[in-house]
Amino acid sequence: MLKRLSGVWFYLIILAISLFLLQSNQPLDIVEHTAYFPGWQTKANGQLVDINYQDSQFPGFISFKLPPGDYQIETIFTQKTPARIIGNSLSLVGLVATIFLWLKLQYKHPYEKKKK
Repeated sequence: MLKRLSGVWFYLIILAISLFLLQSNQPLDIVEHTAYFPGWQTKANGQLVDINYQDSQFPGFISFKLPPGDYQIETIFTQKTPARIIGNSLSLVGLVATIFLWLKLQYKHPYEKKKK
């Protein structure tokens, strides 16, 4: 979705990434209507911004403050949380073990005798 809004020049959302350019002469309180979950990161001009997801007006949503200026904002969902790293690692181990066992059962040693 690409829009031209007042003060926001471009706004683009693709899967778990949102990008927008904005310009302001006054401090900004920005709320993205994206539910917060550990792993979200927001950068303004390439610098990490502190996300506040406990705002009393918008609880659970990604929000942050910026001083006046021109910004390129990027919010992205990463896999850099302990739970995701452990979960992805266990999934990979399980996949490798499954393939190994399947191959072992498919290609038994030809000199093994079948038990009766």
